[in-house]
Amino acid sequence: METIQPIQPSVEHGREKEREYPTFKLAISGPPHSGKSVFLSSLIENLPDGCNIFRACPDGEGDWSQRTESSLAQELREKEKFSMDFVNQSVKMIDGYRNKILLVDTGGKIDGEDLPLIFARVDGIVVLSREDQIVEWEQLAKKSGKKIVAVIASGLTGENTVSTDAEGVLRGRVTGLERGASVDSAVINKLAEALKSQIAEYCEDEKNADVHFGKLAERLNIPRHRQGGRFDWQPEHLQAAVSLAKETLKDRQGNVRVWGTAPGMVWGAIAAAVRPLKVEQHDPFKGYVAIPELPQSPDGSKNLDWIIKETNSYTFIKYQIKGTNFGDRKLDEVAAPAINSAKGVVVAGKGPWWLTTAIQESYSTAPWIALVQPQVSNKRNGDGVLWHESHSGQTPAVVVYSSVSNTRVGDIVSVGNGESKSHP
Repeated sequence: METIQPIQPSVEHGREKEREYPTFKLAISGPPHSGKSVFLSSLIENLPDGCNIFRACPDGEGDWSQRTESSLAQELREKEKFSMDFVNQSVKMIDGYRNKILLVDTGGKIDGEDLPLIFARVDGIVVLSREDQIVEWEQLAKKSGKKIVAVIASGLTGENTVSTDAEGVLRGRVTGLERGASVDSAVINKLAEALKSQIAEYCEDEKNADVHFGKLAERLNIPRHRQGGRFDWQPEHLQAAVSLAKETLKDRQGNVRVWGTAPGMVWGAIAAAVRPLKVEQHDPFKGYVAIPELPQSPDGSKNLDWIIKETNSYTFIKYQIKGTNFGDRKLDEVAAPAINSAKGVVVAGKGPWWLTTAIQESYSTAPWIALVQPQVSNKRNGDGVLWHESHSGQTPAVVVYSSVSNTRVGDIVSVGNGESKSHP
Protein backbone atom coordinates (compact mmCIF):
# COMPACT_ATOMS: atom_id res chain seq x y z
CA MET A 1 0.00 0.00 0.00
CA GLU A 2 1.23 3.48 -0.86
CA THR A 3 2.09 5.75 2.04
CA ILE A 4 2.16 9.49 2.25
CA GLN A 5 5.17 11.26 3.65
CA PRO A 6 4.30 14.20 5.90
CA ILE A 7 5.21 17.54 4.33
CA GLN A 8 7.07 19.81 6.70
CA PRO A 9 6.15 23.50 7.06
CA SER A 10 8.52 26.01 5.53
CA VAL A 11 11.36 26.84 7.88
CA GLU A 12 13.36 30.02 8.07
CA HIS A 13 16.22 30.50 10.54
CA GLY A 14 15.25 27.37 12.45
CA ARG A 15 11.56 28.17 12.90
CA GLU A 16 8.37 27.93 10.89
CA LYS A 17 8.17 30.88 8.52
CA GLU A 18 5.46 33.36 9.54
CA ARG A 19 3.36 35.03 6.89
CA GLU A 20 2.82 38.76 7.08
CA TYR A 21 -0.85 38.14 6.27
CA PRO A 22 -1.92 34.74 7.66
CA THR A 23 -4.30 32.47 5.79
CA PHE A 24 -7.25 30.53 7.24
CA LYS A 25 -7.93 27.01 5.96
CA LEU A 26 -11.25 25.29 6.60
CA ALA A 27 -12.13 21.67 5.75
CA ILE A 28 -15.73 20.87 4.76
CA SER A 29 -16.14 17.22 5.61
CA GLY A 30 -18.93 14.67 5.39
CA PRO A 31 -20.24 11.61 3.52
CA PRO A 32 -21.12 11.52 -0.19
CA HIS A 33 -24.43 13.01 -1.31
CA SER A 34 -24.55 15.47 1.57
CA GLY A 35 -24.54 18.45 -0.81
CA LYS A 36 -20.96 19.59 -0.15
CA SER A 37 -20.35 20.92 -3.65
CA VAL A 38 -23.55 22.99 -3.65
CA PHE A 39 -22.90 24.12 -0.08
CA LEU A 40 -19.39 25.29 -0.95
CA SER A 41 -20.55 27.08 -4.09
CA SER A 42 -23.22 28.94 -2.10
CA LEU A 43 -20.83 29.74 0.75
CA ILE A 44 -18.07 31.11 -1.50
CA GLU A 45 -20.57 33.50 -3.12
CA ASN A 46 -20.80 35.21 0.28
CA LEU A 47 -17.02 35.69 0.60
CA PRO A 48 -14.94 38.40 -1.11
CA ASP A 49 -12.00 38.17 -3.52
CA GLY A 50 -9.05 36.21 -2.20
CA CYS A 51 -11.12 33.28 -0.90
CA ASN A 52 -10.92 29.97 -2.74
CA ILE A 53 -12.28 26.43 -2.91
CA PHE A 54 -9.92 23.49 -3.20
CA ARG A 55 -11.31 20.07 -4.13
CA ALA A 56 -9.24 17.51 -2.23
CA CYS A 57 -11.40 14.81 -3.81
CA PRO A 58 -10.86 13.88 -7.47
CA ASP A 59 -14.45 14.13 -8.73
CA GLY A 60 -13.65 16.76 -11.37
CA GLU A 61 -16.24 19.25 -10.13
CA GLY A 62 -15.55 22.93 -9.64
CA ASP A 63 -17.58 26.10 -9.22
CA TRP A 64 -18.32 26.02 -12.95
CA SER A 65 -20.42 22.85 -12.59
CA GLN A 66 -22.76 24.45 -10.05
CA ARG A 67 -23.45 27.38 -12.38
CA THR A 68 -23.82 25.27 -15.53
CA GLU A 69 -27.08 23.84 -16.89
CA SER A 70 -27.42 20.45 -15.17
CA SER A 71 -27.43 18.12 -18.19
CA LEU A 72 -24.47 19.97 -19.75
CA ALA A 73 -22.56 19.85 -16.46
CA GLN A 74 -23.14 16.11 -16.25
CA GLU A 75 -21.87 15.62 -19.81
CA LEU A 76 -18.75 17.74 -19.33
CA ARG A 77 -17.82 16.30 -15.96
CA GLU A 78 -14.64 14.21 -16.04
CA LYS A 79 -14.14 12.17 -12.89
CA GLU A 80 -10.63 11.24 -11.86
CA LYS A 81 -9.54 8.28 -9.78
CA PHE A 82 -8.52 8.52 -6.15
CA SER A 83 -4.83 7.77 -5.61
CA MET A 84 -2.11 8.44 -3.09
CA ASP A 85 -0.45 10.67 -5.68
CA PHE A 86 -3.58 12.80 -5.75
CA VAL A 87 -3.59 13.03 -1.93
CA ASN A 88 0.10 13.97 -1.87
CA GLN A 89 -0.52 16.71 -4.41
CA SER A 90 -3.54 17.94 -2.42
CA VAL A 91 -1.49 18.18 0.77
CA LYS A 92 1.20 20.17 -1.04
CA MET A 93 -1.39 22.52 -2.50
CA ILE A 94 -3.04 23.16 0.87
CA ASP A 95 0.34 23.78 2.51
CA GLY A 96 1.26 26.28 -0.21
CA TYR A 97 -1.96 28.31 -0.13
CA ARG A 98 -1.24 32.06 -0.29
CA ASN A 99 -4.64 33.82 -0.35
CA LYS A 100 -7.07 34.64 2.46
CA ILE A 101 -9.49 31.77 3.17
CA LEU A 102 -9.30 28.29 1.66
CA LEU A 103 -12.36 26.03 1.79
CA VAL A 104 -11.22 22.43 1.38
CA ASP A 105 -13.71 19.89 0.03
CA THR A 106 -12.59 16.57 1.51
CA GLY A 107 -13.17 12.98 0.47
CA GLY A 108 -16.35 11.25 1.63
CA LYS A 109 -14.99 8.01 3.12
CA ILE A 110 -14.98 8.18 6.90
CA ASP A 111 -12.13 5.64 7.08
CA GLY A 112 -10.20 7.20 4.19
CA GLU A 113 -6.44 7.63 4.59
CA ASP A 114 -6.73 11.15 3.23
CA LEU A 115 -8.87 12.69 5.98
CA PRO A 116 -6.33 12.70 8.86
CA LEU A 117 -3.71 14.20 6.54
CA ILE A 118 -6.07 16.89 5.28
CA PHE A 119 -7.33 17.68 8.79
CA ALA A 120 -3.72 18.13 9.94
CA ARG A 121 -3.27 20.93 7.36
CA VAL A 122 -6.31 23.06 8.18
CA ASP A 123 -7.25 25.49 10.96
CA GLY A 124 -10.82 24.33 11.43
CA ILE A 125 -13.45 21.84 10.30
CA VAL A 126 -17.09 22.10 9.24
CA VAL A 127 -19.07 18.86 9.38
CA LEU A 128 -21.80 18.70 6.73
CA SER A 129 -23.71 15.45 6.75
CA ARG A 130 -27.05 13.78 6.37
CA GLU A 131 -28.65 13.52 9.78
CA ASP A 132 -28.22 9.74 10.05
CA GLN A 133 -24.41 10.04 9.89
CA ILE A 134 -23.71 13.37 11.53
CA VAL A 135 -22.70 11.98 14.95
CA GLU A 136 -19.93 9.72 13.62
CA TRP A 137 -18.56 12.46 11.35
CA GLU A 138 -18.49 14.92 14.25
CA GLN A 139 -16.64 12.36 16.36
CA LEU A 140 -14.07 11.91 13.58
CA ALA A 141 -13.55 15.66 13.36
CA LYS A 142 -13.06 15.92 17.12
CA LYS A 143 -10.34 13.25 17.02
CA SER A 144 -8.27 15.55 14.79
CA GLY A 145 -7.85 18.02 17.64
CA LYS A 146 -8.75 20.90 15.30
CA LYS A 147 -11.39 23.51 16.04
CA ILE A 148 -14.91 22.44 15.06
CA VAL A 149 -16.35 25.56 13.45
CA ALA A 150 -19.79 24.21 12.54
CA VAL A 151 -21.86 21.03 12.52
CA ILE A 152 -24.60 21.18 9.90
CA ALA A 153 -27.24 18.63 8.96
CA SER A 154 -28.31 18.59 5.32
CA GLY A 155 -31.59 17.51 3.77
CA LEU A 156 -33.56 18.13 0.61
CA THR A 157 -36.65 19.39 2.43
CA GLY A 158 -37.63 20.70 5.84
CA GLU A 159 -36.85 23.70 8.00
CA ASN A 160 -33.59 25.65 7.95
CA THR A 161 -32.23 26.32 11.44
CA VAL A 162 -29.19 27.94 13.01
CA SER A 163 -27.86 28.29 16.57
CA THR A 164 -24.59 28.47 18.50
CA ASP A 165 -23.89 26.01 21.32
CA ALA A 166 -22.14 26.67 24.65
CA GLU A 167 -18.72 25.86 23.10
CA GLY A 168 -19.20 28.38 20.31
CA VAL A 169 -19.85 25.76 17.62
CA LEU A 170 -22.32 26.84 14.96
CA ARG A 171 -25.08 24.26 14.60
CA GLY A 172 -27.91 24.13 12.14
CA ARG A 173 -29.77 22.51 9.31
CA VAL A 174 -29.68 23.43 5.64
CA THR A 175 -32.04 22.21 2.92
CA GLY A 176 -32.26 22.44 -0.85
CA LEU A 177 -28.63 21.55 -1.61
CA GLU A 178 -29.55 20.34 -5.09
CA ARG A 179 -27.12 20.52 -8.01
CA GLY A 180 -27.26 23.89 -9.75
CA ALA A 181 -29.02 25.63 -6.85
CA SER A 182 -27.76 28.81 -5.21
CA VAL A 183 -28.84 28.34 -1.62
CA ASP A 184 -29.55 31.28 0.67
CA SER A 185 -29.89 29.91 4.19
CA ALA A 186 -29.45 31.27 7.70
CA VAL A 187 -26.68 28.81 8.58
CA ILE A 188 -24.66 29.57 5.42
CA ASN A 189 -25.01 33.31 6.04
CA LYS A 190 -23.98 32.91 9.68
CA LEU A 191 -20.95 30.81 8.74
CA ALA A 192 -19.95 33.37 6.10
CA GLU A 193 -20.07 36.16 8.66
CA ALA A 194 -17.90 34.14 11.04
CA LEU A 195 -15.37 33.48 8.28
CA LYS A 196 -15.21 37.14 7.27
CA SER A 197 -13.84 37.89 10.73
CA GLN A 198 -10.86 35.65 9.83
CA ILE A 199 -10.06 37.44 6.57
CA ALA A 200 -6.77 39.33 6.53
CA GLU A 201 -6.77 42.86 5.12
CA TYR A 202 -4.45 41.66 2.37
CA CYS A 203 -3.01 38.34 1.31
CA GLU A 204 0.57 37.44 0.51
CA ASP A 205 0.68 38.78 -3.06
CA GLU A 206 -2.27 41.16 -3.33
CA LYS A 207 -0.30 44.36 -2.72
CA ASN A 208 1.93 43.65 -5.72
CA ALA A 209 -0.95 43.50 -8.23
CA ASP A 210 -1.11 45.89 -11.21
CA VAL A 211 -4.59 44.65 -12.14
CA HIS A 212 -6.82 43.79 -9.17
CA PHE A 213 -10.08 42.14 -10.25
CA GLY A 214 -11.97 43.30 -7.15
CA LYS A 215 -11.02 46.95 -7.66
CA LEU A 216 -11.68 46.64 -11.40
CA ALA A 217 -15.17 45.21 -10.71
CA GLU A 218 -15.96 47.99 -8.24
CA ARG A 219 -15.02 50.68 -10.78
CA LEU A 220 -17.24 48.99 -13.36
CA ASN A 221 -20.15 48.59 -10.89
CA ILE A 222 -20.32 44.84 -11.46
CA PRO A 223 -22.90 43.31 -9.08
CA ARG A 224 -21.97 40.77 -6.43
CA HIS A 225 -23.49 37.32 -5.98
CA ARG A 226 -24.31 38.25 -2.37
CA GLN A 227 -23.87 41.37 -0.30
CA GLY A 228 -20.17 41.66 0.54
CA GLY A 229 -19.39 38.57 -1.55
CA ARG A 230 -17.57 37.88 -4.80
CA PHE A 231 -18.38 39.64 -8.05
CA ASP A 232 -20.71 38.14 -10.66
CA TRP A 233 -18.61 38.55 -13.82
CA GLN A 234 -20.54 38.10 -17.08
CA PRO A 235 -19.48 38.18 -20.77
CA GLU A 236 -20.96 41.66 -21.24
CA HIS A 237 -18.51 43.05 -18.66
CA LEU A 238 -15.41 42.12 -20.68
CA GLN A 239 -15.41 45.05 -23.12
CA ALA A 240 -15.44 47.63 -20.34
CA ALA A 241 -12.89 45.68 -18.29
CA VAL A 242 -10.52 45.49 -21.26
CA SER A 243 -10.87 49.23 -21.96
CA LEU A 244 -10.25 50.17 -18.32
CA ALA A 245 -7.22 47.89 -18.04
CA LYS A 246 -5.70 49.37 -21.21
CA GLU A 247 -6.24 52.91 -19.93
CA THR A 248 -4.80 52.11 -16.51
CA LEU A 249 -1.67 50.49 -17.98
CA LYS A 250 -1.07 52.80 -20.96
CA ASP A 251 2.25 54.05 -19.55
CA ARG A 252 3.23 50.74 -18.02
CA GLN A 253 6.63 49.19 -18.66
CA GLY A 254 7.61 45.72 -17.58
CA ASN A 255 5.41 42.78 -16.62
CA VAL A 256 1.78 43.18 -15.54
CA ARG A 257 0.75 41.30 -12.40
CA VAL A 258 -2.91 40.24 -12.28
CA TRP A 259 -4.60 39.18 -9.02
CA GLY A 260 -8.11 38.26 -7.96
CA THR A 261 -11.06 35.92 -8.35
CA ALA A 262 -12.84 35.69 -11.69
CA PRO A 263 -13.85 33.21 -14.41
CA GLY A 264 -11.27 32.15 -16.99
CA MET A 265 -12.74 34.51 -19.59
CA VAL A 266 -11.68 37.53 -17.47
CA TRP A 267 -8.11 36.26 -17.07
CA GLY A 268 -7.91 35.60 -20.81
CA ALA A 269 -9.39 38.95 -21.87
CA ILE A 270 -7.02 40.99 -19.69
CA ALA A 271 -3.96 39.04 -20.90
CA ALA A 272 -4.90 39.68 -24.53
CA ALA A 273 -5.77 43.33 -23.87
CA VAL A 274 -2.39 44.35 -22.47
CA ARG A 275 -0.25 42.96 -25.32
CA PRO A 276 2.62 43.44 -25.97
CA LEU A 277 3.22 43.67 -22.22
CA LYS A 278 3.99 40.35 -20.55
CA VAL A 279 1.55 39.07 -17.94
CA GLU A 280 2.02 37.32 -14.61
CA GLN A 281 -1.20 35.71 -13.37
CA HIS A 282 -1.67 34.99 -9.70
CA ASP A 283 -2.23 31.43 -8.56
CA PRO A 284 -3.39 31.10 -4.92
CA PHE A 285 -1.06 28.11 -4.46
CA LYS A 286 1.99 29.18 -6.47
CA GLY A 287 2.09 32.97 -6.40
CA TYR A 288 2.58 34.92 -9.65
CA VAL A 289 3.09 32.74 -12.73
CA ALA A 290 4.72 34.39 -15.76
CA ILE A 291 2.94 33.61 -19.03
CA PRO A 292 5.63 32.60 -21.55
CA GLU A 293 5.54 32.77 -25.33
CA LEU A 294 4.77 29.16 -26.19
CA PRO A 295 6.06 27.72 -29.44
CA GLN A 296 3.88 25.67 -31.76
CA SER A 297 4.54 22.15 -33.05
CA PRO A 298 2.55 20.01 -35.50
CA ASP A 299 0.74 17.93 -32.85
CA GLY A 300 1.49 19.90 -29.66
CA SER A 301 3.89 18.94 -26.88
CA LYS A 302 3.75 15.48 -25.34
CA ASN A 303 3.36 16.71 -21.75
CA LEU A 304 -0.34 17.36 -22.52
CA ASP A 305 -2.95 15.47 -24.51
CA TRP A 306 -4.62 17.42 -27.32
CA ILE A 307 -7.80 17.32 -29.38
CA ILE A 308 -7.87 19.52 -32.50
CA LYS A 309 -10.94 19.91 -34.71
CA GLU A 310 -11.23 22.40 -37.54
CA THR A 311 -14.68 23.70 -38.49
CA ASN A 312 -15.74 26.11 -41.21
CA SER A 313 -15.36 29.16 -38.95
CA TYR A 314 -12.90 28.21 -36.20
CA THR A 315 -10.42 25.65 -34.90
CA PHE A 316 -11.30 23.91 -31.64
CA ILE A 317 -8.32 23.14 -29.33
CA LYS A 318 -8.74 21.09 -26.18
CA TYR A 319 -5.86 20.26 -23.85
CA GLN A 320 -5.93 17.64 -21.14
CA ILE A 321 -3.42 17.24 -18.33
CA LYS A 322 -1.90 13.80 -17.96
CA GLY A 323 -2.48 12.61 -14.41
CA THR A 324 -4.24 14.51 -11.65
CA ASN A 325 -2.83 18.01 -12.19
CA PHE A 326 -0.12 20.00 -13.94
CA GLY A 327 1.99 19.73 -10.79
CA ASP A 328 5.59 20.84 -11.05
CA ARG A 329 5.86 20.45 -14.82
CA LYS A 330 7.36 23.48 -16.53
CA LEU A 331 4.92 25.75 -18.34
CA ASP A 332 7.58 26.88 -20.81
CA GLU A 333 7.98 23.28 -22.00
CA VAL A 334 4.45 23.28 -23.43
CA ALA A 335 4.08 23.64 -27.20
CA ALA A 336 0.65 24.34 -28.66
CA PRO A 337 -0.56 22.50 -31.77
CA ALA A 338 0.03 24.36 -35.02
CA ILE A 339 -3.26 25.34 -36.69
CA ASN A 340 -4.75 27.45 -39.49
CA SER A 341 -4.12 31.00 -38.21
CA ALA A 342 -6.65 32.50 -40.64
CA LYS A 343 -9.57 31.20 -38.54
CA GLY A 344 -10.80 31.95 -35.05
CA VAL A 345 -9.73 29.68 -32.19
CA VAL A 346 -11.80 28.12 -29.39
CA VAL A 347 -9.73 26.85 -26.43
CA ALA A 348 -10.97 24.41 -23.79
CA GLY A 349 -9.26 22.49 -21.01
CA LYS A 350 -9.48 21.48 -17.38
CA GLY A 351 -6.50 23.20 -15.80
CA PRO A 352 -5.23 26.36 -14.11
CA TRP A 353 -6.10 29.65 -15.81
CA TRP A 354 -2.44 30.48 -16.41
CA LEU A 355 -2.05 27.31 -18.48
CA THR A 356 -5.20 28.10 -20.48
CA THR A 357 -3.99 31.69 -20.98
CA ALA A 358 -0.56 30.58 -22.17
CA ILE A 359 -2.17 28.29 -24.76
CA GLN A 360 -4.61 31.04 -25.75
CA GLU A 361 -1.81 33.57 -26.25
CA SER A 362 0.15 31.19 -28.47
CA TYR A 363 -2.57 31.94 -31.06
CA SER A 364 -2.31 35.72 -30.77
CA THR A 365 -2.27 36.11 -34.57
CA ALA A 366 -5.71 34.49 -34.93
CA PRO A 367 -8.56 36.87 -35.87
CA TRP A 368 -10.38 36.02 -32.64
CA ILE A 369 -10.03 33.73 -29.62
CA ALA A 370 -12.77 32.31 -27.38
CA LEU A 371 -12.61 30.23 -24.20
CA VAL A 372 -15.17 27.54 -23.37
CA GLN A 373 -17.21 28.74 -20.35
CA PRO A 374 -19.98 26.21 -19.55
CA GLN A 375 -21.44 28.31 -16.72
CA VAL A 376 -22.71 30.83 -19.30
CA SER A 377 -25.24 28.16 -20.35
CA ASN A 378 -27.44 29.36 -17.47
CA LYS A 379 -27.29 33.00 -18.54
CA ARG A 380 -30.59 34.68 -19.49
CA ASN A 381 -30.94 36.94 -22.53
CA GLY A 382 -32.97 40.16 -22.67
CA ASP A 383 -36.19 38.18 -23.06
CA GLY A 384 -35.47 36.04 -20.00
CA VAL A 385 -34.62 32.92 -22.03
CA LEU A 386 -31.77 30.77 -20.71
CA TRP A 387 -28.87 30.35 -23.15
CA HIS A 388 -29.08 26.56 -23.09
CA GLU A 389 -32.80 26.66 -23.92
CA SER A 390 -32.11 28.39 -27.24
CA HIS A 391 -28.86 26.49 -27.97
CA SER A 392 -29.74 22.84 -27.39
CA GLY A 393 -26.77 20.50 -27.69
CA GLN A 394 -24.28 23.37 -27.62
CA THR A 395 -21.68 24.68 -25.17
CA PRO A 396 -20.89 28.41 -24.83
CA ALA A 397 -17.45 29.85 -25.50
CA VAL A 398 -16.79 33.53 -24.75
CA VAL A 399 -14.66 35.69 -27.05
CA VAL A 400 -11.69 37.15 -25.12
CA TYR A 401 -9.84 38.71 -28.04
CA SER A 402 -10.83 39.94 -31.51
CA SER A 403 -9.19 41.94 -34.29
CA VAL A 404 -12.18 41.72 -36.65
CA SER A 405 -15.30 43.89 -36.75
CA ASN A 406 -17.88 41.09 -36.91
CA THR A 407 -16.73 39.47 -33.64
CA ARG A 408 -16.48 41.38 -30.38
CA VAL A 409 -14.92 40.65 -27.02
CA GLY A 410 -17.75 39.27 -24.86
CA ASP A 411 -19.60 37.62 -27.75
CA ILE A 412 -20.75 34.04 -27.12
CA VAL A 413 -19.83 31.37 -29.65
CA SER A 414 -21.84 28.13 -29.83
CA VAL A 415 -19.65 25.02 -29.77
CA GLY A 416 -20.92 21.49 -30.46
CA ASN A 417 -20.88 19.34 -27.31
CA GLY A 418 -18.97 16.61 -29.13
CA GLU A 419 -16.11 19.08 -29.45
CA SER A 420 -16.34 20.75 -26.06
CA LYS A 421 -16.32 17.88 -23.60
CA SER A 422 -13.99 19.76 -21.32
CA HIS A 423 -13.96 22.19 -18.45
CA PRO A 424 -13.14 25.91 -18.49
